[in-house]
Parts: sequence; C-alpha cells; structure tokens
Amino acid sequence: MLRFAVYDRSGPARDWPMHDVVLIGKGDVIVPGDVRFDPETGIIECQPKEPGAVGLGLLHDASPAGTLALQTCLLTPSSEPHMLTVELARHKIGQFLVKSEEWQMSHLGDGHPAFEQWEEARRVFTKAMVATDPVESHEAGQAALVLAIAAAERLVMAHADILLRRRFQESGASSTALGCRVHPGRCARGLQAVLERQFGLVVLPFTWKGLCPRPGEYDWSRADAWMEWAMDRRRRVVVGPLIDLEPGALPAWTDQFSGDYLALRDAAYEHVERVVQRYGDSVGMWNLASGMETGTGPVRSEREMVDLVRTLSLLVRTAHRGRRVVVEIARPWGHYRAQQPDAPAPLSFVNRLVQSGVRLDAVGIRLLLGGGRGSAARDLMEVCALLDRLLTIDVPVLLSACSVPDREVESGRGCWRTQWTPKRQAMWADLLTQIALARPYVESVIWGDLYDHDEGHPIGGGLVTSEGRAKPALQRLAALRKRLDRPWGSSGATADGAST
Repeated sequence: MLRFAVYDRSGPARDWPMHDVVLIGKGDVIVPGDVRFDPETGIIECQPKEPGAVGLGLLHDASPAGTLALQTCLLTPSSEPHMLTVELARHKIGQFLVKSEEWQMSHLGDGHPAFEQWEEARRVFTKAMVATDPVESHEAGQAALVLAIAAAERLVMAHADILLRRRFQESGASSTALGCRVHPGRCARGLQAVLERQFGLVVLPFTWKGLCPRPGEYDWSRADAWMEWAMDRRRRVVVGPLIDLEPGALPAWTDQFSGDYLALRDAAYEHVERVVQRYGDSVGMWNLASGMETGTGPVRSEREMVDLVRTLSLLVRTAHRGRRVVVEIARPWGHYRAQQPDAPAPLSFVNRLVQSGVRLDAVGIRLLLGGGRGSAARDLMEVCALLDRLLTIDVPVLLSACSVPDREVESGRGCWRTQWTPKRQAMWADLLTQIALARPYVESVIWGDLYDHDEGHPIGGGLVTSEGRAKPALQRLAALRKRLDRPWGSSGATADGAST
C-alpha cells in the first residue's frame, strides 16, 4: 500500500478534501485502485489493483496558485508514508526540468524569471526534505509547490511566445484559428453579430437529444435558423457531435437499446443520415461522436466504438465527398478509467481508430475545466503536457470546446489562481488560446459557449451573459484575434504573461 501523510498547523490532519482522486501509472494513464483518507492517522492510503509504481492525483489547494488537479511522481510503497505536499512539489519541479529540456528552453538560464523562481522552488524543496519536524516539512513542501507552479507557468508562456513567433512569422493565423460553439436555443441578431465580427469558425452542436426528443419526431426549427444564417454569411461550420455519449446527452428513448449495440447502431445511422441529408451541402466538417472513449454509455467495448465511428464516417464521406470528419475526446485526462478500468485511455482510443483504418481528418479535445461535467481546474503546464502528448497521434487537433466558469459554481472542481471571476475567465481564455495555437498541429481553438444558458457546461462559461452583455473574455479573445490577423512580429506575448 502506498501512503501519504497530510498535515495542518496543529499536526496530522483530521479532515482532508478528497476530490478528483485517481491513481496514475506509466505514461500518465489512470489505473484502477482504491484511495481513502484515514482521519485517525492523517494518512491517505492508496491500494492500486495493478502491479508497479503509481502516482497519486487529486485536487489540492495550492493557493495562491489555485486549487488544482495535481499529481505526485510514480512511487512504490515504503515503510514510512510519503509527505504529500513534498511529493506534489517534487513532480512539479521535475516537470519544469523535463519540459525546459524537451522544449530546448534551457538556454534562457540564469536571470530569466521562470528559472529564478524554479531555483527558489528547489531551495525550499530541499528545506522540506531535510526538515525533521513534519509540520515544517509539510509547509515547506507547500511553499515549494506554489513556487514551482508559478515557475512552470512562466516557462509555458515563454515557450508559447517563441512558437507563436515561429508559426506566424510571415503571415497571420487562418480565419478559422478561433471559433465558437453556439447552443441553438437562441438565434438573436446580437449573438449573430458577435460571431460575424469575432469568429471565423462556428460550431453548431445539433445533438440527437435536441433534434429528436421522441422517436421519429424531429424538430428542425432552431437548427434551420442557425444554418440559414451560416449559409447567408458563408461561415465555416462544424456540426456535432452528432452522437454524444456523455451522461444524459442521448435522448431518453434510446434507453430501450441498453445492451443491444446493433439496435443502437441502426438508430444512430438513421439519425445521422437524416441530419447529413438535410445540411450536408453547407457543412465543411462533421463531429461524429463525443465521449465514446469513456465506456459509460451504451457503447462499451472498443470493438463497438471502432465499428460505430467507422460506420458513421463512411456514411458522411459517401454522402458528401470532401467533407471532413472529427471524433471528439470528452475526457482527455482519462479519469473515467478509475471507475471504468476496461475503457481505453483517451489517446489509446484514437490510436486504435487510426490503426483500424478509420480515416480521421482531425481529433477534437474538450477542455471544459472548473465546473459541471468537465474536468477539475489545472495549471497551464498541465494543459501543455496534455497538448504535447497529442503530437504522438499524428492527426490534426481541434480544441473543440474550451471553457471555464466566470464564478464559483460548485465545490470539488477547483479554480485557477483565485476563485473564478469574469476577469479570471478572460485571462485563462487568452493564455490558453496562445499556448494552444503556438503548436502547429492545433488547427483551431473553439470556445465552448457563445452565451450563458441553462444547459451550459460549465455554468457561466459563455462569452455573453444571459442578459446579452459581453464579458471580459470576449474582449480578450477579440483583441487576440486582431493580433493573430497579422504576422506576430516583434511584439508577441510577453514571456512573463502568466504572472499578470
């Protein structure tokens, strides 16, 4: 059993929040196991169900860096428990070193704020390691962790600045580099004007549940209104996910197909065929499916997953040659494997599709953090680590839905730096877009919601309030859009942008 000691100012902690807890194995893949906190001893006990070293991942209060999903290095059981804050700091300090070498950033060396802060983190970490008093060791580990997160985010932005200058040195970004997802529930002129001014790519999530709430009964009115607008304005359009397998996303009437994959596939085929026949001439890319990799819906085995994607892909390509298809990963960190150990890891699922001969034009990645059914909040280095792993799949990437809340909406989802506010949301949107577009294999960054609505995830994740007021995030993205319209030049992002 792997054990971690946690402390407060008075000694071993008697209460410790256990949110977003997972065990992490080699390659950052979630492995099954049991994790519990013992309030009598102040010990977190981890019992992996597979042999080998594992790390502990959990939501941790690292204020003022935020309450973030963090992890330890891979460890093996020892006679004495590991100090949690020290091991979290060790991982972040090591991650900085690995990424600075991987990104060939070591030349910045002494004098750069990122490296100065990292050196300070190492100094405090050493203090934590040699401390004989456990409370002192805990507090020094926490301080080293906070410094390491800040150093890592400075490094992230310095690296993004270099890559943005390189990618957009001679010409600006394409018109589709920034996009926005639009819930079809409202089709007001003001919302259309925002899209027309600020975004070259529009994602219309015409879900199965929204179009066909009852068997055989379709309501095309809201979808038709948005498609008519898009055609009139000649906007680039992505439609989907056509089949969304996230919890609660399928029509209630499809529950009758539980345990009967072939019946579900036939119904899904008929539904997609109707949508493609109606809108195929005006859609450049189809998002075939989302959330399939989790194995929590009616499509449970990898064989069924591959078969359904192949079937829908052939349907779209046969009906409209030249149209692009994308499959969306809804849970890119793979935490669903803690409850569904037989489900494939996210990137393994994509690789399985490619190896099975399914031709994908892009892979979509949802980054819905900080609330709702999305992932817990993460620091910018953790986002970069995810983006860098996507390079291995050799398929272009869309960040198909990115969003964070503009307010604190629920406990256990965390926050980045301070509690979520409209200003914090705006900063996150700006920096996330920069670090994503700095990577040449990322084609587009698509904000998760144009406006706030009751079905939004996370709540308050839109760029426009429900009353129609533009949020600071929209203003920040509009300013970034103007900069991306021309060569990046000599006035790119500041290397210290993450610290503002």
